Amino acid sequence: MVGGQNCCRQCEVYQERLTSLRSDIEVLKVPPFSASSEREDELEEDLAEQNRVLEQRLTMERNSRAKQDVSLKSALSELQLQKELNEELQSKITQSMCGPILDKSYHAKQHDDVERNSQLHEEIDRLKKKNGILELEMEQRALNLKQGRLPSPALKHCEKLEKASKREQLLLEKIRAYESDLKSKNTYLSDAKSTMTVLDDRIATLTRIVNEHESENDQLRTELSEAFRAKSQLERMLEQYKDDLARQEHQPRVDHILLSDEEYVQKISSKPMSIPSKRN
Repeated sequence: MVGGQNCCRQCEVYQERLTSLRSDIEVLKVPPFSASSEREDELEEDLAEQNRVLEQRLTMERNSRAKQDVSLKSALSELQLQKELNEELQSKITQSMCGPILDKSYHAKQHDDVERNSQLHEEIDRLKKKNGILELEMEQRALNLKQGRLPSPALKHCEKLEKASKREQLLLEKIRAYESDLKSKNTYLSDAKSTMTVLDDRIATLTRIVNEHESENDQLRTELSEAFRAKSQLERMLEQYKDDLARQEHQPRVDHILLSDEEYVQKISSKPMSIPSKRN
């Protein structure tokens, strides 16, 4: 009697367990294995399509970067050529008539010439004053000569006056020649400065072009790193999805859902009695 009651109790327990498992299956709605395979194939196709798009974008960015690198190399070669031309022009300027402008000794010499010019003007002023004094003396001596009172040194003073006048004329001619020379040198200097200004503008333009290419290359590097980061994220998502599928495949399959209640009870009765814990 007790054995019969235990058997009925065991059947009730198994019946409750079967009902609970069926309700869990309805809640979970586990898709068939074929559906999981199809879903995996779809995800793999989507991932392959995304990888293909990323590869195309990466190829386009590489081609664009290669073109910009070629343009940058061309700009750099042009800048190097302009630099060589600038050095050659500076060498020619150094060897030309206005070459001493770049030499420190020339500036010292020019300063000496200015001082010498100032000294020449001072000497001219002094000679003019002396010439005025001599002219007064000559007038006085001419007056004395008319009056018959010419001293013997009068002729010497006349000779000195003539020599002073000649020296004054000579100094004036030297000053005019020196000023003309300075004007011509200043013309060479202005030409050299204008040429250097043009070269500086060209160098500034080429430098700006190089800087613009550098900023574009930095932007492409940033986009390339973002593309690699997105690709890595998709790969991690695919690996996680494959791991989830693997865990689902290794879980115990509920094969007894197709059995009737009697077959399920007979199948369970043939096994050692153990009441499994209900899944949450």
